Parts: sequence; C-alpha cells; structure tokens
Amino acid sequence: MLKSKGRTKADLIRELSVLRLKIADLERFKMQYEQAARDLSEKKKEYRTIFDSVPVRVMYLNVEGRIIRVNKTVAEALRMKTIELIGKSLFDIFPVERASKLISEHMDIMASGEARLGIMESFVTAKGKTVWFRVDKIPYRDRHRKVIGIIIFAMDVTGMKKMEDILQETEERFRHFMDHVPIYVFFKDDKIRSLQLSRNYEQMLGRPIRELIGKTMDDLFPSDLAKSMIEDDKRVLREGKPIEVEEEFNGRFYTTTKFPLVRDGKPPLLAGFTMDITDRKTSEAAMHETVKKLRMFLRGLVQVVSLMVKEKAPFTSGHQKRVSDLARTMATMLRLAPEQIEGIRVAGSLHDLGMIGIPGEILSAPRRLTDYELGLIKSHPVVGFNILKDIEFPWPVANIIIQHHERLNGSGYPYGLRGEEITLDARIIAVADIVEAVASHRPYRPALGIEKALEIVTNGAGTLYDPAVVDTCVSLFREKGYQLVEE
Repeated sequence: MLKSKGRTKADLIRELSVLRLKIADLERFKMQYEQAARDLSEKKKEYRTIFDSVPVRVMYLNVEGRIIRVNKTVAEALRMKTIELIGKSLFDIFPVERASKLISEHMDIMASGEARLGIMESFVTAKGKTVWFRVDKIPYRDRHRKVIGIIIFAMDVTGMKKMEDILQETEERFRHFMDHVPIYVFFKDDKIRSLQLSRNYEQMLGRPIRELIGKTMDDLFPSDLAKSMIEDDKRVLREGKPIEVEEEFNGRFYTTTKFPLVRDGKPPLLAGFTMDITDRKTSEAAMHETVKKLRMFLRGLVQVVSLMVKEKAPFTSGHQKRVSDLARTMATMLRLAPEQIEGIRVAGSLHDLGMIGIPGEILSAPRRLTDYELGLIKSHPVVGFNILKDIEFPWPVANIIIQHHERLNGSGYPYGLRGEEITLDARIIAVADIVEAVASHRPYRPALGIEKALEIVTNGAGTLYDPAVVDTCVSLFREKGYQLVEE
C-alpha cells in the first residue's frame, strides 16, 4: 500500500476532503463578510439619508464645543455645506454673546451628565425676525459611559409659539369678556353643572364665583326654577339646537338663550346668556331697546365662541376675519344698502362656524383628505345653519352661511343651487372665501398668493362665481390696492 511519511493514501484522501471543506467554509465566510460589508454600507447610506432628511436640526459637539457631526437641516439653515461645519466652534457660527451662553450651558450639561429637554430658545435672524426653537440637549457618551460631548436636537416651533400666543391672547380676551360683560354668560357640562360663569353671577346669587363652579342648578336656584332650568338644558343637549326662554328670579324677569357646543369626540357643552328684562315688562320702549342690545350681545358672544373653538385648527386663525372684511369691501363697491352690507360682514365673520363640528385633526391634517373626511368638511355649512337658524338676527345670516359653498352651475353644496337661487350675499361671501383660502397658507400646501387666487375666480366667473362680484374683487386688488387684513 502507498504510504507518505507514515500516512496511507486513504489518510491523504481524508485530509484533502477536510481541506476542501475548510476552503468551502472560507469561501462562505468571505461571501458572508462581503454581504455584511455591503449591508453595512447600505445601512450607513440609509442612516445618513434619514439623518439629513429629518426637519429637526441635529448637531453633535465634542467636549471642546466643536462640531463633529451635523445634518443638512442645520447646514441649510446656516447657508453652509455640511463638510464646512465640521470642526467649527459655536463662536464661528453665532455672535460672541450667544455662543458664550450656549457653550457655558453645554459645559454644565456635560459636567452633570443630565439631559435638558424641552428648552425654549429664541433667535433673532439677520433680518430681525424672531425664531423660536424647542431644544433637547443630551450628553453624548462613549461605550464606557464617559461623557465625550453633547447631542443637540432643535425643532423650529415659531408657528406653534405664535399659535400659543394667539390662544393665550384669546383666552385673556375671553376672561376679560366674562369679567365685564353686562349680560349673564354661562357654560355647563353634559351633567348640567356650571363650568364657567360671568363675574356678574356673584351679584345675582350673592356668592363668590369659586363657590358657584361645579354646582348644579338645584344648588343655586329655588327648586321649581331649578327643575325648569334643568328640563330646558336637557332639551337643548338632546335636540342639539338653541332655545330662548323667560325666567323669573327674586322678583326680576330674565330672558335666556341656550345653545349646544359640539366638541370633538366629547359630550357637548351647554352655553348661553341671560339678560335682565324686568324693565321690558313695564315699558314698551325699554323692551325694544333690550331686544336690540340682546341681538348685539348675541352676535358678539357667538363670535367669541367661534374664535375659541376654531383654535383647534390654528391655520384658520384670521380666515373668517379676512373673508368678512373682503366681502364687506366688495359689497360697499357694489353700492349695496348699508344694512345689507352689515349683514354680509356679520355672515362673513361666522361663515365657518360649522367647523366646530369637525374634528381638529382633520382641519389641521397636512395631507390630502379622504373622501369621508371631505364629506365631514362639506357638512360645515349645514352645521353652521342649524346653530344659527333659530336666532333672530336682523339679517339672513343662517341662509347666507348655508349657501356660501353653492356655485352658479349647480356644482356646489349642500343643495346644488344654481344662478339666482343663490342669494347675492352668499355669492359675495363665496368669492371672498375662495380668494382668501387660495392666497393663504394651509397645512397641506403653502400660500399660493393673491394673483393665483384672482386667476382662479376669474376663470370661474360665469360658471362658478358671479361675474360682477369677480370683477369687483379683481378691481379691488389690482386697481384699488386692497390687501387682505392682517391678524
């Protein structure tokens, strides 16, 4: 038998087989390594794409305060290239005073090892514009948990800050309104418990406001009156429409208007206002004056409630005001009667009141809406009409509101009215509404500008929109220099 250094041929064959298996293992390992390298490269590219695409500004600084990594969002904001920022100090980017303050704060965070989240910081641009950021600052650690730098996440919240300021201002105005309104204003929950009352209830009931909140009518009024009040309140919540009732308390007479406030996914609230009409009972002249004042306060109160509710959709802030002013100005140019012009102004300021019945996330959605969501949006003229139809305005406000999305060719909603079936008042509001909506920003698109808005209504003149109203609108902007009112 053939032997080699004591090994037989069979031994050599076995060794060769083992060697071939090892070579095959090495080939598999090589293929796996190369695939892992490719995967790692793709992951790095994917990470970099995500890192550079997020709208949040991300920056890594080392312990010396120099940039070791930054995303494109930061670079674009600073009008520099990413590579140009690597290795720079904050002193190379910001004014000395601001850079010193930031670096001192970063050193404190790295020394303590504690993250600071939700910091609100403002920054004044070269053009003098104040920009607000919500900033998270987190210690950056190595694998031994030693702090070797800081990671900064900064999100531009200027728009949100503006909306918060608007909401705070609105709440302050409402509190001032509730403290000084000469009529009695109330809000109740679905259990008929008082949530908020105007300050003058203290004098009516002889108790401080803090002792009145959360109480039922049985706690505040005589049993017979309380029972009647509760029945009326339940009726409003059950039927979902306003009512007006007369009541007597402590020898004085009052008229009360109650109406429901629909909330997104929550039980409706009951709101209303009461006016002392004792003098009206004894004097016909006083009665007419009281009715006049009641209507004036009614308009003001509905506007305040409308303003509060629409804050759930911040982008609509100012829309109704601008539509109202534009519609009023067009009506004036069309030489309509002063009373009709005032009715158009009031209807314009309330034309989207029905939006209180639409979920806030739909109104503020930064995307194209589904058919179902569009259907909800299209219900707002009917909702607004139902809220106002039983309220005796001096003008046909409810009818204007329900028609402001109708179009001359019958393609509008909710009823598909045509031509002269649509009141002139509603035709004016329709043009003002579309012009303001196109010219202004919306969550799902940027503002398209006034010229684009005028182009749209001009192209639709005679088919969708009243030609005389369109001509008046175009002339107003291009010849008279009209501009949409600011907030």
